[in-house]
Amino acid sequence: MAVVITQVGVITPFGRGLSAFQQGIADERIVLTEHEPLQWMEESKAGIISDTKSFRQYLQRRKAAKLMTPAARWAMDAVGQIWDVVGTQLDPVETGLFFSVGREPPDEGEAEDALIASAVDGLFSEEALAKKGRSLYPPLLPLKTLPNLILGHLSIHFGLCGENAAWSGEGVQSFIEGMWAIEEGRADRVLVGAADSLVDLGQARDLKRLGIEDAPAEAAIAWLLEHEKQATGPALARVEFIEEHPSVSEQHRLRLQMGYCGVVEEQLELLRSLLLDQTVQWQGLRFHGTLQPYE
Repeated sequence: MAVVITQVGVITPFGRGLSAFQQGIADERIVLTEHEPLQWMEESKAGIISDTKSFRQYLQRRKAAKLMTPAARWAMDAVGQIWDVVGTQLDPVETGLFFSVGREPPDEGEAEDALIASAVDGLFSEEALAKKGRSLYPPLLPLKTLPNLILGHLSIHFGLCGENAAWSGEGVQSFIEGMWAIEEGRADRVLVGAADSLVDLGQARDLKRLGIEDAPAEAAIAWLLEHEKQATGPALARVEFIEEHPSVSEQHRLRLQMGYCGVVEEQLELLRSLLLDQTVQWQGLRFHGTLQPYE
C-alpha cells in the first residue's frame, strides 16, 4: 500500500506558504530580527512570523483568537493553507488529525494578580490563595496554556471528527502515527504536523537554561497524507516504511537562518530535504518525489 503526500501548508519566519519557504532556503536568507520582549537578554534576536492575521480567516468565531496561543494560530494557518485547496474534498468525520506541540506555554502575565494576592511577606501562602488568590485567577487561562488544545482548536474550526492525537515535546511522532493510521486502515487520509512558538521571554530564557544557544523562533507545518488510491490530487511524494532509521542530512541547518523552532524543527528539516532531493530517508521512512510549491 502506498501513502502519498498531496498537500503541504507551512508558515515560518521566511513567510507564509511553501513558495516562501522554498525561496528562503534557496536564497540562504537569514531572517533573525531584533525582538523587543527579549531586549533584556544577552541576545535579543528571534525568528518571528510577520503574517499575524491570516489564521483569522479560518475561525468560526473571531473571538476564539483570544483563547489561542501563538502556536495554535500558526497551526491554524498551516492547516488552513491545505484547507483552501482541498477542504471541500475532505470528509471531516473520516480525516485524522495528528499534531506535535511544544511544552506548556507561559500565561503572559494573566495570572499575576492571583499570584500577588497569594503571597504573604513575599512568600507563597496556600491560605492566601484559598481566600483571595483563587478568585482572581482567570477561569479561561487553562484554555490558553494547555499545549494539546491546539488539537481542539483545529478540530473545532475545521470540523474535524476523525481519529486524533497530540504529542507534547515530540516533533516526529505525529508524522509516524499518521502513517500508521493509514497503513493499518484506520483512516484513508490524515492531517499531520507540528507547531511551536518559543519567542516570548519566558521560553527564550528557558532555552538558555537548557543549553540551547540558538535564537528562538516560531513556526508551523501541516501535511496531508493519503492512501494513494483515495488521494484528492497528484502526489507530491510517495512515502513508505523501511527498516533503517537514518536522520535527514544536515540537521539544524535551518537554525542558522531562522532560529530554533522546537518541535517543528525536524519536520521543517524534512521539508527542506524534500525540496532539494528526490529521495530522502527519515526516521524509518523513505520519501520519493519532487515537492513543488502550489499556488
